[in-house]
Amino acid sequence: FDKISFVKLFEPYNWFIGYGEYYDDIEQNIKKEAIDRLNLIRYGKNGYIWTHSTKHVLLQQPYRESTIGKDDSNLEDKKGTKIIQMFVKKALENENGNFVEYYWNKPNEIELRKKIGYVKHIKDWDWVIGTGVYIEDIKLSIEKLSQTKQNEINTTISTSIFLSIIILISASLLSYFISKKVNES
Repeated sequence: FDKISFVKLFEPYNWFIGYGEYYDDIEQNIKKEAIDRLNLIRYGKNGYIWTHSTKHVLLQQPYRESTIGKDDSNLEDKKGTKIIQMFVKKALENENGNFVEYYWNKPNEIELRKKIGYVKHIKDWDWVIGTGVYIEDIKLSIEKLSQTKQNEINTTISTSIFLSIIILISASLLSYFISKKVNES
């Protein structure tokens, strides 16, 4: 096995002191650290990351800890799609990753919801890492953004109308006073 070592001469006693570690052990430690960190990643209200091997074994998923290390080959969504097989296939099709659609329940909920996911194959470790977003969450975000933008538009229109009225009144008064001065002369 490949190994990396560090050796140093301890001159007072003419000793060589060394330490070594196998690359495989280093890589396994890095993989474990990566999985631990992936388990901590959350985004939005329900966003998380999951990881499978290309052999469909669940390596990491924060809401399915009891099934880590199990074969998910036959895991199906509401429509009967073997989703892990689909994830692996789609991830392997494109080295830049791929989008997938499937049905899954939100964390701590029972009802299944439609999701759009993104899967990517990590070639060196033969992992498929994925994440997804619920369609209804996208719709809610769009509605919220739309409402915010509509409020901004309404505020801009109201401000513009108010300023236009002020300018119109000011111009009318100025015109009135100028014409009065002209008529007096």
